[in-house]
Amino acid sequence: MSLPQNRMSTIAGPTAFLVPDRLNTYDVLLDYERGGTALYDAAAGVNVRDWTFVMVGDDATVYPNTAPGSSTVMFTETGITHISGTFDQNMNFTVAYIASGQAKLNWFNSLSGFQETLTLASGITFPVVTLDDKRDGASGRNDILLFYIRVNKLYMRQQRDRFGVEYLMYTPTGTLTTLTQVGMTTGLRVQLEMVEVP
Repeated sequence: MSLPQNRMSTIAGPTAFLVPDRLNTYDVLLDYERGGTALYDAAAGVNVRDWTFVMVGDDATVYPNTAPGSSTVMFTETGITHISGTFDQNMNFTVAYIASGQAKLNWFNSLSGFQETLTLASGITFPVVTLDDKRDGASGRNDILLFYIRVNKLYMRQQRDRFGVEYLMYTPTGTLTTLTQVGMTTGLRVQLEMVEVP
């Protein structure tokens, strides 16, 4: 699916985020995402239940909201100050985060068959990820999208490019201070929530 022509819509049509994205508490060490039955199991699709990504000390953890006692440590790294998580079409986790001021992406590389950590460009703030369309039947068209702010501009990368291509999405007239949320809405569009000041 991705975004048509890799650009923002020219017509604004804001609607409410779907659950669990609308549950976001704006805690930069906590994120919610819709996913499948279990990690690495997408047999029932990736629109089955809600999951929580959260930092516990230096551990980046994930668990289904119905079973918070069954958390899985995805990776461990010191100095993490921001985390955003999603799942790919096979329920492998993808996490965008900032550690000691450096933005990174931990994702499953289907070519190598392993989770890998991609160090992104310096100066990136507020990296957020989402699987754009989690509905049944969307597999094969859907894509993980990574958005972030760099040098006061909004950029995007996507899974189909193996996150190697940076697309300029928006140049503000003022200052982009925050990218708080991204996800599918009740209008079935990928929507971003940003703060821009004059």
